[in-house]
Amino acid sequence: MISKPYVKKKRATLTAFVVGLITCTVCSANEIQTWVLEDGTEVLFLEDHRAPLVSIEINFNVSQLIPWRVKEIANAQAAFRGQLFDKNRQIRREIESSGVSISTSLGWERARIGGSSLAVDFPMLVTLIGKVLENRDYTRTELQKWYRDRVINWRSTTTNPRTILGQAAYKLLYPNENDPRNAVYDRPQSFSRSAVKLAAIRDMVLSTPTRNIAVSGSINKEELHQLIEKLLPAINESSRLRESPKPPDSKVGNEDTTIELKNLTQVYMALVRHSLLFSHDDYPAYLVVNQILGGTFNSRLYEKLRHETGDTYSATLSSVGTTTERRGMLRLQTYTRVDNAVYTERRLRSVLAELHANGVTEDEVQSALAYLRGSLVFAKETPIQIVNRAALNKVAGRDSNFRELMLERASQLTLDEINSFARRYYDPTKFALVKVVPESS
Repeated sequence: MISKPYVKKKRATLTAFVVGLITCTVCSANEIQTWVLEDGTEVLFLEDHRAPLVSIEINFNVSQLIPWRVKEIANAQAAFRGQLFDKNRQIRREIESSGVSISTSLGWERARIGGSSLAVDFPMLVTLIGKVLENRDYTRTELQKWYRDRVINWRSTTTNPRTILGQAAYKLLYPNENDPRNAVYDRPQSFSRSAVKLAAIRDMVLSTPTRNIAVSGSINKEELHQLIEKLLPAINESSRLRESPKPPDSKVGNEDTTIELKNLTQVYMALVRHSLLFSHDDYPAYLVVNQILGGTFNSRLYEKLRHETGDTYSATLSSVGTTTERRGMLRLQTYTRVDNAVYTERRLRSVLAELHANGVTEDEVQSALAYLRGSLVFAKETPIQIVNRAALNKVAGRDSNFRELMLERASQLTLDEINSFARRYYDPTKFALVKVVPESS
């Protein structure tokens, strides 16, 4: 005879599979209902009865809450992870036997807890999330397991030249040792041994006034309101740690860095500089020019370094760690065989120099805008994607349709305005070259 817990686990697996198959062709952000609970928490809800599923995400803005230092962020990550486990594993047993899924995470800008279930199990899901949020009986055993997993994963990347390249670039741009950006690829920081301290950090995050709840699926507004009305603790306007001073951005100009690595048969290289904030006036132009420079298989980087000469298999552009308040990194990256490294570096620099000197064309701009608009479809495939996207933007202080607004503003820019930005921002003297090369004999 098949046990009930086993059946529910299989049901949860099926739920996840079905969610992946559903395409939300009739949903839109305009159908999102919003209201504010008595405690001040905003709710974003997208009702959709095509499948008997419900998903929930609770988001907290922690960018002004947790001091911008590596150690404090490590403690906060442990605090948010640890609430899933109590010393007797009672909460975990209830989650595993109920057929629902619950997960947590905490990053530089946002903390979250969320889950999904069949509609009939949603009241149980909300109850279990409530138990997780009330848990103060942290067990260090489970946190140590989680930490060891993170260390093992980190060790597996320490010989990866792409990881080493990224680490060197961040440390070049953000050299302050307490800056979390330069610790992206470092060994995970240990955390406080005090369960009381970890629970206090978690409680501080939960009571932040900048939070919202995003729900989608087969449930009506009245049912939902009753279930989540008392889910979160009261907002505490004074529940804040004193924020540490933000470390200044370093000035980069021709500060090239080379890292040697054993047993390497290729050279990895990247031109890097500080990225733009979402709130920057030039962000719409930034989206367009980055797309032209390295956003597709037919971008300028691919054309120059792969299609024309076959110097490399891949040439990519990434803008990472760009938040509302703290800048990240723009990186133009490629790799090639050792005997071709000098020539490839010259070609990589020439792409940037050409953009800076001559700008982009109207055809390139229109093609980039069309691609960026079309890619929005993949962010709206399911109801939970749609409502989560709106919730994440709002908890970060942005408009719920931020990306669409940026593309609309970009479409209103003239070619001269876009090229004026390109001349200012993509100045080759403002980029540094970072390389990972084979160790000298």
